[in-house]
Order: sequence, then structure tokens, then C-alpha cells
Amino acid sequence: MEHQNFVQAILYLKTALLMEPKEIKWKLLFANAHRRQGNLQMAFQTYEDIHEEFPENIECENQILIISYNNLNGSSYHRSDMKTKDLILLLL
Repeated sequence: MEHQNFVQAILYLKTALLMEPKEIKWKLLFANAHRRQGNLQMAFQTYEDIHEEFPENIECENQILIISYNNLNGSSYHRSDMKTKDLILLLL
């Protein structure tokens, strides 16, 4: 997908979030658009924010784990809680 399409998607999703700020669907799509664009820091932070608001959401937790696992060596995207570290170790 071209960079311009991600920019347009992110702008659309920002508008959707303004209209429906509690809708998890828009938040997940927003984070996913950033992840697919390659902006892992913004994606990770957005997934962390979603996880605080919706701790039961499995899709969000999976994305946090994937980003953390893919950046295991020297990344600043690691969560500090033991649950995530334990789950990452299970993936290894």
C-alpha cells in the first residue's frame, strides 16, 4: 500500500475518533494504520492506550506482543509488566 493511502486512512480515522471517541474499532484501525505505515512507536503507544482502556481486548494484546517480540533486541517498545515478558518468552 502506498504511503499516501496510509496518510488518508489516518486522517479519516482521526475524524472517526473525534466523532466516536469511545469506539474501539476506530482506535484499533488507527493503531493498525500506523503499524502498517511503519510508525511502530505511534502504533505501540496507541495499542498501549487502548489496552489501558480495554484490558480484555485480545487483538490489542496480540499486537503489543507482536511489536514487542519483533523489537526484542534493544527496542524502546517493550512493556515492563511481567505478563507481557512471560508471554514473549513463551513465543520463543
